[in-house]
Amino acid sequence: MKQKDLRYERKIYYPYSSKYELEYLVKSHLYGFKEIYYERQVNSLYFDSEEYCSFRDNADGNPNRAKVRIRWYGDNITYNLNDSLEIKTKKGFIGYKIKEAIENMGDKKVGVCPNDLKPVLKVSYDRMYFSSFDKKFRFTIDSDVRYSNPDNSVEYKDSGCVLELKYNVENEDTAYIITNKLTYRVGKHSKYARGILFLYG
Repeated sequence: MKQKDLRYERKIYYPYSSKYELEYLVKSHLYGFKEIYYERQVNSLYFDSEEYCSFRDNADGNPNRAKVRIRWYGDNITYNLNDSLEIKTKKGFIGYKIKEAIENMGDKKVGVCPNDLKPVLKVSYDRMYFSSFDKKFRFTIDSDVRYSNPDNSVEYKDSGCVLELKYNVENEDTAYIITNKLTYRVGKHSKYARGILFLYG
């Protein structure tokens, strides 16, 4: 397993804004954000226990929580064996990812709960990527968010967009310069938790 650097992930949900409005907001920011990657579709297949431990941790506001997923890119309906299993761990707003080979999915040590995990939710959306002039901060804009069950037989669409600011923990002292210029307040937003509520109530 390989752990990535600790970083803050600050999310803002814009229920009535389009991605073009958020793109203008980001590009006109005084911190000089520019697009650094082409827009692409992101897909995640999430796993949870029979008791939905991961979802309950989020709903209960547990500051130490984790999600297990497989992520892939493009308009493929499902992943392939070249994709990686990700364990996304968060402590408050600070998070990191650990990647594991898909063939190790059956190992209970990978999970966040004592029971075996099962696929419960697929999330797909379009993502745009931006970086600040000093490359210390990154914005992403997620739009056209779709939630479906693992066999894609039921799908719900989210009308809102998600703006996310990401930066390493050592840059926390200057992050307020960026967040103070945003039109909505930074808060908690989980596509996984929102998707579970859409599908299963």
